[in-house]
Amino acid sequence: MRILDPESWKVNRICDFSSRIVFQDSQGELWVGAFNQGLYKYDANGAQLAHYHPKLPIPHAISSFEISALFEDRSGVLWIGTIGGGLNRLNIVEKHIACFTEAQGLSENRVITFLEARDGTLWVSTHGGIDLFDRRSVSFRRLRINGMPSIRFATVSAFFTAQNGDLWIGTWDKGLWIVPRKEVEQAPTSGEVQARQLRHPVIDGALSVFRIVEDRDRHLWISSNRGCFEYIPAAPGGVDRWINYAHDVNDPNSLCSDFTTDICPDPATREKTIWIGTRSGLNRIRFDAGGGGKANCQRIELGNAGNTAKRRNPFISTIHCDRQNGDLWIATIGEGLFRMSEGRNGGEAPRFEGFDTSNTRLFNNELESLQEDDHGTFWIGGYGITRFDPRTRSVRHFTVKDQLQSNSFKIWASCRLRDGQMAFGGVKGFNIFHPDSITDNNIRPRAAISRLRIRNRAVHAGDSIRGKVVLRKAVNRLERLELSYRCNNLTFEFSAFAYVDPQYNTYKYRMENFDHDWNYTGGMSPQAVYTSLRPGNYRLVVYAANEDGYWCDEPARLEIVIHPPLYATRVAYLLYICMAALGIYAWHRRSLRKLQERHQIELERNRYYEEQKSSANMLQFYTDIAHELKTPLSLIAAPVEELLMNPHIGETTRKRLELVSRNTAALTTLLEQILDLRKYENHKMNLVAVQTDLTQFLRRVAELFRPLADNLRISFSIELPETPIFVRMDRDKMETVVVNLLYNAFKYTRKGSGKVTLSCEERQHEVAILVEDNGIGIARNEQTRIFERFYQASNNNAAQKSVGIGLALSKHIVELHHGTIEVESELNVGSLFRVLLPKGSAHLSPEQIKEPDEVPDHRLQRLPAQIEEELTAASAGMEAQTPDGRSAETSRDGEASGVSVPFAGADGRAAAGTSGTYSATAGTTGTTGAGSATAGPGRFAAEDAVGTGNAAAGPAAQGHVTAGPGSSATKTSGSARAEAGSSGSEKAAGGRGESAARQARRSGIEKGSGRSVSILVAEDNPALRDYLHAALQGRYDVITASNGQEALSLAVEQQPDLVLTDIVMPGMTGIELCRRLKTEPQTAQIAVILLTAHNLQDYEISGYRVGADGYIAKPFSLEVLFSRIDNLVARQEMIRRTRLPHAEIPVSEVSVEKSQDRFLVKCTETVEQEMADPQFDVQQLCRKTGVSRSLLYRRLLALTGLTPVQFIRNIRLRHAAQLLSKDGSLPVSEVMYRVGYTNLSHFAKIFHDEFGLLPKEFALQGRNREENDHKKTNS
Repeated sequence: MRILDPESWKVNRICDFSSRIVFQDSQGELWVGAFNQGLYKYDANGAQLAHYHPKLPIPHAISSFEISALFEDRSGVLWIGTIGGGLNRLNIVEKHIACFTEAQGLSENRVITFLEARDGTLWVSTHGGIDLFDRRSVSFRRLRINGMPSIRFATVSAFFTAQNGDLWIGTWDKGLWIVPRKEVEQAPTSGEVQARQLRHPVIDGALSVFRIVEDRDRHLWISSNRGCFEYIPAAPGGVDRWINYAHDVNDPNSLCSDFTTDICPDPATREKTIWIGTRSGLNRIRFDAGGGGKANCQRIELGNAGNTAKRRNPFISTIHCDRQNGDLWIATIGEGLFRMSEGRNGGEAPRFEGFDTSNTRLFNNELESLQEDDHGTFWIGGYGITRFDPRTRSVRHFTVKDQLQSNSFKIWASCRLRDGQMAFGGVKGFNIFHPDSITDNNIRPRAAISRLRIRNRAVHAGDSIRGKVVLRKAVNRLERLELSYRCNNLTFEFSAFAYVDPQYNTYKYRMENFDHDWNYTGGMSPQAVYTSLRPGNYRLVVYAANEDGYWCDEPARLEIVIHPPLYATRVAYLLYICMAALGIYAWHRRSLRKLQERHQIELERNRYYEEQKSSANMLQFYTDIAHELKTPLSLIAAPVEELLMNPHIGETTRKRLELVSRNTAALTTLLEQILDLRKYENHKMNLVAVQTDLTQFLRRVAELFRPLADNLRISFSIELPETPIFVRMDRDKMETVVVNLLYNAFKYTRKGSGKVTLSCEERQHEVAILVEDNGIGIARNEQTRIFERFYQASNNNAAQKSVGIGLALSKHIVELHHGTIEVESELNVGSLFRVLLPKGSAHLSPEQIKEPDEVPDHRLQRLPAQIEEELTAASAGMEAQTPDGRSAETSRDGEASGVSVPFAGADGRAAAGTSGTYSATAGTTGTTGAGSATAGPGRFAAEDAVGTGNAAAGPAAQGHVTAGPGSSATKTSGSARAEAGSSGSEKAAGGRGESAARQARRSGIEKGSGRSVSILVAEDNPALRDYLHAALQGRYDVITASNGQEALSLAVEQQPDLVLTDIVMPGMTGIELCRRLKTEPQTAQIAVILLTAHNLQDYEISGYRVGADGYIAKPFSLEVLFSRIDNLVARQEMIRRTRLPHAEIPVSEVSVEKSQDRFLVKCTETVEQEMADPQFDVQQLCRKTGVSRSLLYRRLLALTGLTPVQFIRNIRLRHAAQLLSKDGSLPVSEVMYRVGYTNLSHFAKIFHDEFGLLPKEFALQGRNREENDHKKTNS
């Protein structure tokens, strides 16, 4: 084949063989396909460049000698058609990188290091030995080294050509060897050399050499596994010297490690400086001026010297001083590349600038070797070969796709040849290239979307999904893709028209309206996957880049529309907006209505709060008035009662006084109800729930109304079952409820034609009490309000008006039982009241549950006369109405106004002043004055245990009261009182005098004891104080005090038998006075009665806790007061008589008395068992006996006359006396500890107070008595 030059018309001969095809590529080069000789490449001048045939041991060899066709695509790829060898591909724009492996004649692929000899031969050290590579002939020759051990035991790891031409060879573990210059020059032709080993004590032994360099003074520096060695050649007539620089753990200025990797003499410093890299960091050795000066070693930490957080000591692979600026560069394995920016010449700490994957495009931070080309560009071996421009910081990576031996290049296996070419060795051979010949493929590819997958199913043109064709034509020809909302899981595959190395193509893509950033993928898997795309419009944009990173100019685009379902279309959304608008409008209207309703509710709530506030203010006002009225009522009731006791008053006067007494009692009861209502609302009312037969209870209460029903001619039916119905309830409080309901039923039922029914029912979980009448009824809109306090019904025209307390009080009582009260009524038809009480005791607290024997049964004996009078008057008013009941209609107001409802006190009992109204006995049929009362039920239970057991049988005129001296005297003599009492008794013999039992008791007090009884009255109200003085002075010696402090002083000075004190007084209260009296030994025996207008149970409990002996609420009955005083004085006298004088107590008779009373026996045994415990007190006694503190106090006081504290002390002291009398040798301290005392002086004091003798004197008296008895027996 020949070439014709059109300008000179000369024909140049290219080749003589026969050719089948000739092709000129885009670069102007000629490709000739010869018969049976393969493919030839020529330049434009006809010079042969390359010959390709199947026998070439290179990756790009063609598969056949017969070439049939040639074609170049737009990406620069030459497609070669062969006969029998198929289709081949060859890159026209080829990078000129030569690759040499075992296939080209290399003895072993694993390259260790290189050396370019002076004749241009490349010495290549591998794990298989040394190969001499002739670059001109591209041939290898194995070199044999004589004088060395087998290469298997001595691998060459370093070369250095000395100035004299000798070759220094470093080995692994076999030390240093030298090959003479002559041997080196003959090696390419002879194939062998003779070497000798260097011997010196410093370098003897197993020494591995890695690098050998020469400094400015012609000294050789050797890096090894034993540190760094400096070889100083001998001067003429001298001796060679070796200096070893090694790591010393105790010297911070020694090398960082003995494993030194690279050495770099610094050419730019004034003083000679050697930089030494190790696997643990960088070292600098500086010599003083003069060259032969002292060497100073220093460790250098990479990073900013001012920022210790970034200092690092990595594995140093290469230290290089660049040719352009003279900068010092340090390549590391693991930390990237560093440039020393400051501190190179000393004076300040070195500073470095780092380059790694965080701030450059380095593939990784593993840099094994570094070489610099003529342009100042770095070629770095590691993962592939990286081209790094220090000026622009640009990075370009070359891998196996660029004809490299592999992607792994090793440390020390690199060399820059004299002609500017680079040699890099790795694990599969080595590559040689000239940096200037490395050109990129700048042909920009074209991107395309090549395939579509829906739900991982490939879709081609014409395919349908759910009966609908998805692609009308191929996807790479589509501009718009419309899909259903069900087809929203898409996979797009890409391709680029760049076939040089398709697997190294790069793609970036983004789905607009979905992706925020670009996504990148490689040529091995060029696809994009999108799942669960929402309905909407999208655009897929794809860019492609060839193997050298040249991106296409225009991307591939595809418009994608995913249609929404019917319910998400625009029409649907418009409908939703309309519906939302309607909803908002409806919500707005509803909100307005709710706002109006809320406003109305707020108005009603405010109105309700105002009513509640007004009602509470009214109740508070009534409560305050009730407290204020109690003292004046006491001053009315007590004188009237006293006058009624006088048998000489006329009958008319007596009736008038009885009328006053009844109305005073009614007013007192009303006040008590108001106070009780206040207690309920303040949750201060206690419940005493006892297992009760409800049928028997209701039958007993109903029988009280039987005479009244007969008198009013009202049919009264009692429909109760024969079988018992048991329920836990507070008998006294429920009696109040039933009486209230029956009272209202009789009050508002017409006389003569009325009917009242009382019944009860037992249900599964509750019992029901029903009271039904055929009275006037209650309006429906008022039925829920009749239980409100002070509520007045609109048809309240009854003759007997009320204030509206009874039903409110009943509702509180029922709710206290966790029950409900209901009403069903119709005007002019009648009413039905229903009380529902839960069965069992689960709804009650343990403190509310009591046993029947723990609670006294106080029953209402008959209805108060005032109730009968009111009901008779109410029935008379009902008869005066018109037949239809409309003209003078009466109405129930929700309570029994003015009715003296029994047991309305805080503890379920009647006030003391009203108890006489309820307890008319058989002997009092004519009148029901206050004097005819028994003591208030339960309130004075303790007094009956010691007193007479019967309060009074009827009203009695206390003659001795009127016969006593005037009230002007402060203190009345006992003899005068006795005389007056005697004359009074004679006048009362007709049946109105005192009971025989009371007379006998008082006689026993005054005459039997032979001494007068003194009473101290402490009251801040002058009128009441003067009245009590006048009323009591006829019976007792009376002392008065106006406040608590004065009373305390008088009690200590006068030592009265009893103190009657008001609770609420200025300064010291009655509670405090009682506490002071009971805690002082000289006044502890004085009985104390608390007198107060406050009937709250808290006051009563507080009084009993401080040791009070009695509690009487105002207004009080004089008879009750006299009885209480008489009982307490009689009890004290009885206790006093049972005790012998201290000096006369026989030791043998000191014992602890036993009682037949079970409760007292239990208390005594408990104290005896716990006697030795100093911490045992009244609280523990209550816990062990199972009773409350107040009940324990009352029962012990009634049975023994002692308070619980005195009771425990009495038993302890008597046991101490027993121990001292039986065994006089026992120490007093031992006896003290046995009976529970820990203070010897206190024990001796109380023992002396009890027996009149000190414990030692008592024990001595006992021993003397025993000795006297013994002498009498012997005589």
